[in-house]
Amino acid sequence: MKGAFSCLAAALLLIFALATIPVAQATTFWVGAEDLSLQNGDKDYNDLVFNMSGLGLMVRGAGVWMPMVTPNDDGTPYWDNTSWDGGTVGWNIGYFVTATGNFAGNPNSPALSVAQLQYWGLGAGYDTNVSFFSTGGIGSTILAEVAGYSGSNALYWFPVNNPSAQALIFSGSNGVGTSVSFNPGGDFGLLLVSPGGTYSSVGNGGNFAVFGEVPEVTTLLLLGSGLAALGLFRRRTGQCRIAT
Repeated sequence: MKGAFSCLAAALLLIFALATIPVAQATTFWVGAEDLSLQNGDKDYNDLVFNMSGLGLMVRGAGVWMPMVTPNDDGTPYWDNTSWDGGTVGWNIGYFVTATGNFAGNPNSPALSVAQLQYWGLGAGYDTNVSFFSTGGIGSTILAEVAGYSGSNALYWFPVNNPSAQALIFSGSNGVGTSVSFNPGGDFGLLLVSPGGTYSSVGNGGNFAVFGEVPEVTTLLLLGSGLAALGLFRRRTGQCRIAT
């Protein structure tokens, strides 16, 4: 009786884990684009902030996902700095995605905690060849524009294997809240065109900062626990068999 009860508990744990696995969940990234050369020290990345969301969307490059740090304007990591053209302390994308600093209470911020976030980079530095991959459609919305060039910035995507085939995502006249969709169907990069210059995420990157949510591992742990428990109880007791 005890073995049967333990087997039932393990089976219920497995069923719960299976029921909580999300099906076809879209991945969302928050991207900040800098419209001036990084050599002038302006590394706030909030001149144009937008999200990208799609099934199977992922980041490509030499970088890795790094643990998020609390934004504090010290310039480390690479995106954590005050804005040269924002006019006040606290205008960086780190503050935007966490809804802190000058972005506290901003309705367009995802308002994620530091513990929920990670950023793509090379330690304190940036990945100079950031690209993305998606097999399907991507939705994108402008979330913030705070630079003097906000009315002129235009964003494009291009196939990594054909950089000259540029397709417009947002035009300079698009403002906060503008939503679009596009379908790259493979590896693609981003291109920011502004009066301050033209900047690609591939080849001479560093003008793009990418943030994503920390992957949820609870469901996977539950699933593994349920399977392990079922196997253990079956081996020890001969239980957990389906009656025939």
